[in-house]
Amino acid sequence: PENTNGGSGSGQRSSRRRNPRYYGNEFVNAANSYFPETPTSFRKAKLLPESSRWDDAMKEELDALQREGTWQIVPRKRNLFVVKSKWVLKIKCDEQGNISRFKARVVAMGYTQISGVIYDETYSPVLHATTRRLIFCHASDPAITSIQADVSTAFLQAKLDRVIYLEPPPGMSNIPDGHVLLLHKAIYGLKQSPLLWYLFVLRSGTEVVLLSLYVDEQKERRFTPMGVDIVLHNEESNFLSRPAGVKEYQKIIGSLNYVAHSSRPDVAFSVNALSRYLQKPRILHLAAAKRILIYLHTTCDLGICYFPSKENNL
Repeated sequence: PENTNGGSGSGQRSSRRRNPRYYGNEFVNAANSYFPETPTSFRKAKLLPESSRWDDAMKEELDALQREGTWQIVPRKRNLFVVKSKWVLKIKCDEQGNISRFKARVVAMGYTQISGVIYDETYSPVLHATTRRLIFCHASDPAITSIQADVSTAFLQAKLDRVIYLEPPPGMSNIPDGHVLLLHKAIYGLKQSPLLWYLFVLRSGTEVVLLSLYVDEQKERRFTPMGVDIVLHNEESNFLSRPAGVKEYQKIIGSLNYVAHSSRPDVAFSVNALSRYLQKPRILHLAAAKRILIYLHTTCDLGICYFPSKENNL
């Protein structure tokens, strides 16, 4: 800290190293020191000084998917519907704000899927509240063993019920020209990926095992409704699919408008900006709208509070 003991001498600063703080994917560093940028695409990752670390992270992800038998390389046929894919890159930090790892994940661009052709249901069938309370009740019995665990890459363990072809993610070098990926297992981003995770029962003689599963992948947090670096330009590319993608965007904006006018005026400016693109929304606009949803979930304890007044001046 600066020396404030009077006089006109120049201030002195502590030589102690200050770590960047991590607040919902946004970094603040009191010392203004350098912190790696999180790229939004494969192309941008290749241009950063940390490109080698992102290369390692992407290689680790591809190796894991191939070990799991997630896909098979097959020739591309004529008139074949292929779901696009992309990289989602994140810098993971510990509680002190220090970098713990560079994380890369192959994600299917599920908005390109066609309902009724490549998927049917998209809900995530988590346990009903009554069933969950019943399990907790049994788990309180000292004679019953209770174990809680995390299923690593849970989505990748689910087998698909439809034939789905995936475009190779950028940078996947072992793919011959004219070939695509035939998926054997679900990956992140597919509409039906969360479908298989709910309740299983195993009976063996007089013993019974209850396995309750739930999806908790939505851990991302946002503390501002819109990023400071977002540019909502209206270029003629990357439009959402019609009519499904456009309809989804319009429904989200409609709901956000209601929230902004009723109890969350803090999102009014961002919602108003996104409302200008209701007719021709792009992928960028949908991502920005979903960021507002994450922000509202993160700050769900905020709202307009009315307190009784000591004076009634009606």
